[in-house]
Amino acid sequence: MNTPTTHLGASAPEAARLALPLRFVVGVIGALLLALAAFYLLLRPPADDIRAMTLFLAGTAGLSVVAGYGAYSLGWVRRAPRIIWILVGGYVLASLLTFLNVWVTARLMFTSHHDFMLATVLLLFAGGIATSLGYFLSAGLRDSLTTLNRAAQEVAANGSTRVCRWSATTR
Repeated sequence: MNTPTTHLGASAPEAARLALPLRFVVGVIGALLLALAAFYLLLRPPADDIRAMTLFLAGTAGLSVVAGYGAYSLGWVRRAPRIIWILVGGYVLASLLTFLNVWVTARLMFTSHHDFMLATVLLLFAGGIATSLGYFLSAGLRDSLTTLNRAAQEVAANGSTRVCRWSATTR
C-alpha cells in the first residue's frame, strides 16, 4: 500500500496524529508567555518575583500538558460512551487545573484566612459555572450530531432525505 507522505517524510495520518498534541503544547506555551507578559507589564515586579512566577506557571503548565496529553493518549476520547462526557470532562479538567493554579497562588499571597476562603468559594463557583456551561453547550452539539447521524442513516437507507439548514431557532 502506498501511503502519502508529508515533506518531512512522515505518513499523512502519522503527521496528523502528531500535529494535534503539538498544537496543544504550542497553545499552552502561548498562554504561559501571555500570562508572564501581562504579569510584567501590569505589575512591574522585581526579578525574583518574575523568576518565581515563571517557575510556578511553568509547573502548572507542565501539569496541564501531562494531564491533557495523558487523557488523549490513554484513549479517553475513543473510549468515552458519549461525546457529552468528553466535552464536559474537558471543562471539569480545565476547571480543576484553574482551581489548583489560582488556589495555590492565593494560598501563597493572602495573609488573611478570610480572603483565602473567599477566593476558594469564588473559584468553586466559577468552576461550577464553567462546567454547567460546558454541559449546556455540549448537549447542543450532541443534539446536532444526533440529527446529522439520523439524516445520514436515512440517506443511506433510501437514498434521499429532506435537508434543511440548521440554526439555533430550528428546534
